[in-house]
Amino acid sequence: MPSAKVLYIHGAGPQPEAGVLRREIDEILFPDEADPPSDIAWFADVTDAAHEADEAAREARDGQNAGPGVDTGDAVGDDERPGLDDRLLGRARTLWTGTLGLASGGGRGALLLRLVAAMGSVDERESVENRHGSRAEALWHFYRDVAGYLENDGDIAPVLRERVRAAVTRNPDLQLVVAHSLGTVIAFDVLAEPQLAGRELTLVTVGSPLGLGPLQDRLAAWAGARPVAIPPTVTRWRNFHAHGDPVATGSDIDGLHADYHPTARVHSTMVRNDVGHHHGFLGYLRTPEVLDAIYATLGVRRP
Repeated sequence: MPSAKVLYIHGAGPQPEAGVLRREIDEILFPDEADPPSDIAWFADVTDAAHEADEAAREARDGQNAGPGVDTGDAVGDDERPGLDDRLLGRARTLWTGTLGLASGGGRGALLLRLVAAMGSVDERESVENRHGSRAEALWHFYRDVAGYLENDGDIAPVLRERVRAAVTRNPDLQLVVAHSLGTVIAFDVLAEPQLAGRELTLVTVGSPLGLGPLQDRLAAWAGARPVAIPPTVTRWRNFHAHGDPVATGSDIDGLHADYHPTARVHSTMVRNDVGHHHGFLGYLRTPEVLDAIYATLGVRRP
């Protein structure tokens, strides 16, 4: 297989098999090419297994209080507070109509609560949920996977990074990394690794949570600095966010310039992603702005 020029990195939640997902993206970006110059970093089997372990643990402790308490305002009564993970699942599914406040608890659960609280106002979450009922399930996958990755829950973080690292290293002619949602966080981590020094890549992120403060806090802690340094391998960062995409909150140009450096490498553009909850990977890739950025980087004409 020849070295690819563009690498796809998917996001959280269930995904088609690697070959199927790569073909779906190729059909959007390279509809006329028999052998598109692409590769994919695929890790859905790892996150799916983590979800299955979560569900099994939930069933095993059904009806038991198995976690530290969280102050959730009026969302649940004082006499009916379940365990932390159970309540997180319920709150993520319903997008939590009450005011969020963290009184105690740590690890993935605490970070998950902070991620939810960072995603716009309560009114905004309720408005989008009323229009798009499937959004709650999609957001639960995002909450669980991103919080699980940042907290290395179940030791999944090294495995996800290795999948992305292997895809980058096996393609010496790589010019462009196109990442979505959780994939943008993993890409950001891997492309900062010393062993990739000397590579020069364009990073295109869509539906990225890199504008969320709680996530930046983790990146800053790992890097030991704030604002967070853009990986030296990334010579240009093109970010695209859609109005109504709660995962991409704070990822406009002003937000990213305040949170990351050097700012000269950052370019952020709002697009119109009309799919369901405005967060879908393929929906982003069909927007003219994202297509133009990809073709310009690869030096090819738009079909």
